[in-house]
Formats: sequence, structure tokens, C-alpha cells
Amino acid sequence: MKFIKRILFAALLYLSAAAMAADGAAQSFVGVWKLQWFGFIRSNGQTKYPFGEHPDGVVVYDAKGRMSTQITRGNIPPFLSEERDGASDEEVRNAYEGFIGYYGTYEVDDSQRLVTFHIAGSSFPNWVGKTLKRHYEFEGGRLTLTTELKSVEGAPAILIQVWDKLAD
Repeated sequence: MKFIKRILFAALLYLSAAAMAADGAAQSFVGVWKLQWFGFIRSNGQTKYPFGEHPDGVVVYDAKGRMSTQITRGNIPPFLSEERDGASDEEVRNAYEGFIGYYGTYEVDDSQRLVTFHIAGSSFPNWVGKTLKRHYEFEGGRLTLTTELKSVEGAPAILIQVWDKLAD
């Protein structure tokens, strides 16, 4: 009987430590992060900047597993009209192509260094209801997210996002 109690105690201790480690990884995400770099590196070595070389953006992660991301090209000119509905088709297209926003929930798998986003809403409607997976790496107050993409302009690529944590 003592042997079984020791095994049960050891198992509970192990499960408790594993749960705390998983919570620790998820806790590292919590806060507000400022975008520093966003680009695709294609298999031929060419780098593409879909939001320009100086994008702007923030991502917010909360302790309950909710997140929200907004990324914009930093140099989108204002509409000529002061009314949102008064923009020309070209202005609307330029604004749409220079922005991505999405929100939902997130889960962290520290054993694979993977964060999974469950998209509830997005400016790109095809993402709604989908999951996005990103590998992550923390270095000090810096978070780097990466994922392999099948094609960017016809060539395989790696998406890289670099975020710096803002002070609380």
C-alpha cells in the first residue's frame, strides 16, 4: 500500500510540475507587444515586406487565453474625404492591403514551442473559424513568431514576426 501511495504522490507531483511549466510558458505571452519586424523570407533568399520595411502594430495577450493583433503599413496616407464612406476605391484598397487585424483565443504548447491562435474575427474573412500556428522564441523582452508557408509569390517561405514587450 505504501508503494502505491508513493507512486500516486510522484504522479501528482509530476503532473503538477508539468501544469506549472505549461502555465509559465503561457504566462510569458501575457501583455502588450509592439511589432518590430514582419516579413517573408522566400526559399530563394529574397525577403518580402507585405507591410513595408517599417510596419506598425500591436498584439495583446491576456491571462485568460484571449488575444488581438493589429498590423499596418506605417505609411498609409489619409483619405481625401473626412468621411469613412467617402473614400475612393483606390484609397479603400490601399488601406485594406496595408492592414491585417484578427482576434480570438490562443493556446501554448511549450514542448513544441508552438502557439495556436483560434481566430474568431479577422479583417481577412477566410481566417475566421480557422487556427493559425506559430513557433515561438523568447529572448529577454523579445518574442519571435515563425511559420513555414507553402507559397509566397510562387515559392516556399518562412513568415517571421518580431515583437518587443511594452512595459506594464
